[in-house]
Amino acid sequence: ASKSADALLLAHCGGSKLWASTLHRFLETYPSGLVKDVAESLSGAAKPSDFIHKHTVEFPDAWRETLAIVATYSTPEEFVEQCNQLGSELLEKKNNSASLCCFVCSFNTKMCTTIWALNQAKTLK
Repeated sequence: ASKSADALLLAHCGGSKLWASTLHRFLETYPSGLVKDVAESLSGAAKPSDFIHKHTVEFPDAWRETLAIVATYSTPEEFVEQCNQLGSELLEKKNNSASLCCFVCSFNTKMCTTIWALNQAKTLK
């Protein structure tokens, strides 16, 4: 079994130099996919906004996972902005219920009201 998670956890406690080299080896092992993208975002190699956009485009049905990653790894200052970004991208893809969830998380009452109105208009047609 892979001990990657153990290695990353221990390396994180061992200082920035050990963390950087362990992360580099980890990324060589997992050259693509969600795990790599999360690791790059956490290491600062990728901007969180790029991560959100990429995963909304590549994995539109995995919005819950993307929201969970945002909730887990965003700083309090970034959280609202990233939830709004994810909600906006999902709204562009006509996924109203998913975008509503993101806007509720970010306390964006204006967008919540807009989506509720759109949903009500569809119901009345």
